[in-house]
Amino acid sequence: MFVLFLAVALPLILLGPAFATLLFGKAYRGAAVLLPWLAFRLFFTNFGVARSLFIVNEGLFRFSLLTSVVGAVVNIALNLFFIPAWGARGAIAASLVSFAVTIFALDGLQPKMRTNLRLMIRSVLLPWQRFSG
Repeated sequence: MFVLFLAVALPLILLGPAFATLLFGKAYRGAAVLLPWLAFRLFFTNFGVARSLFIVNEGLFRFSLLTSVVGAVVNIALNLFFIPAWGARGAIAASLVSFAVTIFALDGLQPKMRTNLRLMIRSVLLPWQRFSG
C-alpha cells in the first residue's frame, strides 16, 4: 500500500500544481497549490482500506464505529482552530491529523488491532518485504 501511495502521490506533490494550472488556467492557481496537501490524504486512504479489511475479518465493527466518531470529533475540533488560522490548508491539515488518529493512533489502544498496526508500520518502513501476522 505504501508503494502505491508513493507512485500516485509523488507526481501529484511534485507536478500537481503546475499540471492543474496548465489544465485549468491561472484562475485555479489558488486551488492548485492545495493539491500537494491533498495528495498526503492518499496515504491514509490506502491504509484505511487495508485496516477496514482487518476490521471485517476480525469482526471489530464497534471499534470501527468508535474510531469513526473520535475521528469526526477530532476533525471538527481541529477545524475550529486551523481554518481561521490557515484557511483551506487548515481544513486539510485537520483532516490529515484526524485520519492519523483514526487509522493509526487509536489502533494502538485496541489489543486486537495492534497486530494490524504493526503490519502497517512495517509496510511503511520496509515496503519491499512481505509480511504475515
